[in-house]
Amino acid sequence: MKFDHISTEEILKDIADTESEIAVMEREEKGFRLVGDRMSIFRADSRATGIKERKKFIEQLNDILKSR
Repeated sequence: MKFDHISTEEILKDIADTESEIAVMEREEKGFRLVGDRMSIFRADSRATGIKERKKFIEQLNDILKSR
């Protein structure tokens, strides 16, 4: 498989790091939505998109782990 050169430990670290990023981004999104001005809503929407992308990344990493 094309991901065999990546260690399981590295994948698990990537998952943990990404979960930490998601937690921070979720707090930022809530804060921006509380401010509620146009630019803050734009930033909140950007955070929401980033969160979705990171969750998909975690799913992909978990799929790699399952295939091992």
